[in-house]
Amino acid sequence: LRHGLHLFVVILTPGVFKADRDNIVTALRGENIGAAVHYTSLTKEPFYAALDPDASKTTPIANAVSEVIFSLPLRPDFTSKDEGDVLEAVHKVLKYYRR
Repeated sequence: LRHGLHLFVVILTPGVFKADRDNIVTALRGENIGAAVHYTSLTKEPFYAALDPDASKTTPIANAVSEVIFSLPLRPDFTSKDEGDVLEAVHKVLKYYRR
């Protein structure tokens, strides 16, 4: 098996930052980094929520994690400079928002 090398998932520790995950992703995009939210708790998806409106009550951990994860871009053709640009932007944004 070989990794697809297309996403790198980051988990933010709750309470460490002054901004929520969505604001941090927006700030990274402002730094020209293609951060995005790719994974959410299934119970938050409209289809599943319609099937069982109370389902989110049974998945508190999945719900909590889905609020603090996001993905950074990762490609097989990334150069060392590309990696450095992503790391520099992540460091800058997280340092700015750290409590």
